Amino acid sequence: MPDSTSATPLPEANPGENSPTLNIVPPPAGTPRERGEFNKEVEAELSKASEICTAAQRAEYAGPLDSRHIDAAFVTALINLIAVAGQKSQGAIACDSAARNATQAEAAAAGALVSSLQTIQGAARLQHLPEQPALLEGYLVGERLDPSRPVLERSAQTLIDKANAERPGGLDTAFIENVKTLRTAYVSRGTTQGGEEAKGAQDRATRDALLKDIIAKRKKIQYAADTLWPSKQPASVQARKDFKLPKNRPYSY
Repeated sequence: MPDSTSATPLPEANPGENSPTLNIVPPPAGTPRERGEFNKEVEAELSKASEICTAAQRAEYAGPLDSRHIDAAFVTALINLIAVAGQKSQGAIACDSAARNATQAEAAAAGALVSSLQTIQGAARLQHLPEQPALLEGYLVGERLDPSRPVLERSAQTLIDKANAERPGGLDTAFIENVKTLRTAYVSRGTTQGGEEAKGAQDRATRDALLKDIIAKRKKIQYAADTLWPSKQPASVQARKDFKLPKNRPYSY
């Protein structure tokens, strides 16, 4: 990919500034997305297996296949596996959507929390400057509050505890309790985001494991059909098309 199409990194915030860190960078143009959409290869495999199962259930094929140990129960079990795999794909997409929504909510919660923390720092400046500048260290003045999620959570708790004990600039109980609520909301949004991402990853892992079994069983049906309706035989043309077999050579995998 040419260098000109690469995403340009966002500049870092100026030292000492406490603006929320969103860390959202658009993917480079042309880069396939790994999440938030159906995997085309997976869906193609599921569709192929489903079509072969439909063919295997047709009256003209079911009897001969049964003689090759591909009975109705085998085909039905495979259909059920395909359905479960499809549900797992749908579940993963739903989790991706929920995780993105939680990410947006988390960014908003971070902004509200940092704004309140800056109010605490401003009250501390008012109370301690210019006579006691060293006391501002306890309020993390000059430090970035949100370089990461854990740091923002810890910074918020530090400032809440400090403000609650000292009440700089006349900050009252209602304000302190509101900041506590904002911190709780921020932590909750992160937990939701992580939980949805984990569920989505689990759904994809389960689907991929099912897919291996589906492909193996689908090939077993095709192998049986290949022996029943050999290649290069005029009478086999339709069956080989229905079971997605090569027209002029034996099926191999």
